[in-house]
Amino acid sequence: LLVANYPKDEVVKATGMAAALSGVGTTLASALGGQLAEVAGVRAPFWAGIGLGLAATGLLAFIREPERVSGKPLAISALLGVGKVPLVLLSSILALFGQYISWAMTQSFVPIYAAELGANKAQLGWMMSVWQAANTLMAFGAGQLNARLGIRWTVTLGSALITLSTLLVPLTPAIGPLIASRLLHGVGQGLSYPVLMGSALLAVPEEKRGAAMGFFQAIYAIGMVAGPAVSGIFADQLGLIPTFYLTAALGLATTIVALAALPRRVRPPEG
Repeated sequence: LLVANYPKDEVVKATGMAAALSGVGTTLASALGGQLAEVAGVRAPFWAGIGLGLAATGLLAFIREPERVSGKPLAISALLGVGKVPLVLLSSILALFGQYISWAMTQSFVPIYAAELGANKAQLGWMMSVWQAANTLMAFGAGQLNARLGIRWTVTLGSALITLSTLLVPLTPAIGPLIASRLLHGVGQGLSYPVLMGSALLAVPEEKRGAAMGFFQAIYAIGMVAGPAVSGIFADQLGLIPTFYLTAALGLATTIVALAALPRRVRPPEG
């Protein structure tokens, strides 16, 4: 619905706004959830989440869908067919790799490495907060940067920053530089993810954008699951440091594919 309320040529701005607002919610939840638990008990954040969810459901009743996105429901074959659109598939796979790296690194093994360096709980919290804040802030500006650089160069820049931030992890001897690497990762993630989502939506007519969004999310979610699982196998067999280098190699491959295969601009097709 958010995308439908933007002009056809500003889809990436819409996806950037969606990603940024989601990041704001995640950041606030991370910051306030712990405080609420301290004051009112561990169950309080769950009840607050239920209350906010019900409030959001009520607000949805007042949202009117734009007429131009209304129409006949798509057949199952048409829903699956969006995955055959080359740019939808490519964007989804690149997003999968980005999520794999994020969940393997910032969400999983970087905190373990930080603990080995002697990080305390506050520093671990700062590491996550810095990553999320950078991700959110860059998502707000991803649409504007994409308008200047185009899809190919914006995603390539984001992927390169993610790769560099991952490569720096095993080279950092202290918590401060490690937190700085998470900031770099957040910047890269905030640049690349909204633009990849927007390019997947731009590749199909308006009436199929819901299907493209569903396909995109289903594919990139694989990376969220595979990141900790597959990297965990590597970490058990090879150790943490080789796992970081292997993940950086995946980031480099993602960057090269983005540079070689993504178009600079996408012209929305007619229905």
